[in-house]
Amino acid sequence: MDGIEKELAVVENLSNSYSSNLQFVRALVEHSKPEELIDLQTIISQRLQQVNCNEMRQSLEDRLSISCTTSPSEEECEQTICQLIGDVSISLQSWHQHGESLVDEDESEWYVKGECDKRTSIFSPTAKSPELLRIPVLCVEFNSDLSTDSNNTWPTGVCTTVLGDIAICDRDNALIKIFTPTGIHKTSFSGELEYTLKKPFDITSLSTGELVVSDYGTESVKVFDSSGIGRLMICGEFEYPRGVAADRDDNILVLDTELGRVTIHSSTDGKLLQVVKGTSPLTNMIDPYYLCVSRHGDVIVTDFAEPNVKILSVNGAELPELNYGEYGVTTRQGLLQPYGCCQDVYGITFIADNRNDKISVLMPNGRFEQHLLTRRDGLWQPIALCIDMKGQLIVTEGLGKVKIYKYI
Repeated sequence: MDGIEKELAVVENLSNSYSSNLQFVRALVEHSKPEELIDLQTIISQRLQQVNCNEMRQSLEDRLSISCTTSPSEEECEQTICQLIGDVSISLQSWHQHGESLVDEDESEWYVKGECDKRTSIFSPTAKSPELLRIPVLCVEFNSDLSTDSNNTWPTGVCTTVLGDIAICDRDNALIKIFTPTGIHKTSFSGELEYTLKKPFDITSLSTGELVVSDYGTESVKVFDSSGIGRLMICGEFEYPRGVAADRDDNILVLDTELGRVTIHSSTDGKLLQVVKGTSPLTNMIDPYYLCVSRHGDVIVTDFAEPNVKILSVNGAELPELNYGEYGVTTRQGLLQPYGCCQDVYGITFIADNRNDKISVLMPNGRFEQHLLTRRDGLWQPIALCIDMKGQLIVTEGLGKVKIYKYI
């Protein structure tokens, strides 16, 4: 019983922590201004998805792994789960004793029945999708070109840093440019010695504050610290690295156009962890450009040659076929040149159609929702996309213009 008492004590501390946070949120609701609440709820949602889904998952799994000599009843299990994570629909498997611990007969996890009655982890991030603004609000607009540039600016990559700054990958000037959220230039770097950039294409950030840059000019991916000093170079695995992204574990995902695959690497030493390829004619990659990681850890890829959007599973799970896009201009599915893509905390995916001057929106179920922005909104040749710390959409355009939109 000592083991159970210790586990219950930890759970009680966890409950007290949540109660404390609940009081804090109630105070915010009571005393904050409306605009402050809007900003805070986005930041809190993002943080919960980053922290809660990693740390709390392991924490809760540990709490549920209580050794005892008798199998818990279905009612006891359900009460325990509800006390920990709220009222959920639970499907329980039969259990048997294995030594001092309880093991599911088919070694499966408990699961919640989802919309399609598919087996889904109870810790998968979920959030009700908000309504999109009919006309997005342009909050910030600035030019990312500098007086010292030797070529026209071509911002093929964009991401936000851990400080909330905007990092631009300028391919034609082989330069990484850092701006404040309001568009004030802070610093730039191009690497030194073996880390010198030749043809950088895309950029993403790690939770450590480091920046990851793909460089197809050197067939490598380079990791820089916040001051622009090279720390790690991954090479030997690529022929034409374009899109880069980071998952919730800070692993680096690299999209290779020539090889038509995604490789996953440790951000610590660059070690190759996994290779992801299409498994059907709908998911095979022909000329992929960009990628992003979905809230469930799957990979979304834009394919220039098809032209369409694909979703790839990194764990072999069966996924609904997401094959949005067909060659065209006027149709809802029409794409000419799909470039950058990103997904927000609600699972809403944004696709930049460079030649069509449009930003397409796909809902969490993979269905096309609307063209969020078009040339009628002043959009011209959108290239790279990302979501900032306020939950706003950042868009880079040909020749260096950067625009930030509020869309919900």
